[in-house]
Amino acid sequence: MMYTTWGSVRQGCDHAHKSIETALDCLHRDQSGTASQGGYSDRSIRVLEPGDSASAYDTQRGPGRPLTEEEQEEIIRIEHERE
Repeated sequence: MMYTTWGSVRQGCDHAHKSIETALDCLHRDQSGTASQGGYSDRSIRVLEPGDSASAYDTQRGPGRPLTEEEQEEIIRIEHERE
């Protein structure tokens, strides 16, 4: 499974990350970068199913699919471990 980050305003990072951890790092870099400019990032992590592209997608729907509740819990666990 691959991951990417996308938001309806900022759109995507266009990367296909090999792990949820690297997608989370990408998300945090985007959040930091936009905050340093006085803005905020609307991106979230998305799951790329086989055949999905991180860079060619419907710009209204976004790439892949949103995280499941179980995948969101994995993000929370990872962030707690990093504290």
